[in-house]
Amino acid sequence: MRTLNYSKKEIDILELLEIVWKKKFWIFALAVVAAVISFILVSSSAPQYEASGVMYVTNKDYSVQSTDDTVYKSDIDSSRSMVTTYLEILKSRSFLTEVSDALDGKYSWQEIYRMVSLSAVNDTELIMVRVVSDDPQDSHDVVRAVLDKAPEKMFGIFQGGSVQIVDDASYPNAPIGNGLIKKTFLGFMVGAVLGVLIVFLIKFFDQKIHKASELTERYNISVLGEIRR
Repeated sequence: MRTLNYSKKEIDILELLEIVWKKKFWIFALAVVAAVISFILVSSSAPQYEASGVMYVTNKDYSVQSTDDTVYKSDIDSSRSMVTTYLEILKSRSFLTEVSDALDGKYSWQEIYRMVSLSAVNDTELIMVRVVSDDPQDSHDVVRAVLDKAPEKMFGIFQGGSVQIVDDASYPNAPIGNGLIKKTFLGFMVGAVLGVLIVFLIKFFDQKIHKASELTERYNISVLGEIRR
């Protein structure tokens, strides 16, 4: 007695490509719909404004009078190695709460966390503070508050060092680009990939026999004849 084994289904790549080509209109239509949705969402979103500021941090306390004003390489290396720690301090809930209080609670510390971006400038002792919001004045004020509160917070913990403002908080006069073209194209590509995936899933779970050769491949039986309509 012959056993019919069709639990293991194989997908022929050429056959799949042929099906994708046949369904190209629907795949293209889905890609266009996704692109239009991306375009509408991006173009209808509120404009964003970015403000920034730069501060220089060092483990040397320049507020203390010293007869030796020489800057040693060891001091520079030590300051650079501590920048990562400084950045984490400025991202902490306690510090962002202080920033929130300085802004009279207009934004919660969680909102400020999402608005603020902190990074070291080219692996130096310089820390860049960027803030993006939908209000140019708020972006400026948050940067200003971070720059004002940073020295007390950082060196209250380390008991030494100093912070100097290199670039004060900038005021954004125009919104930043929203990447409309890039995001619309990305939406198109996502829609196209989704269309191909749908075609693949339909083919994979399709148990119908579409041509005689599939009987031989799937069930390993011979076909004696074929009736065409």
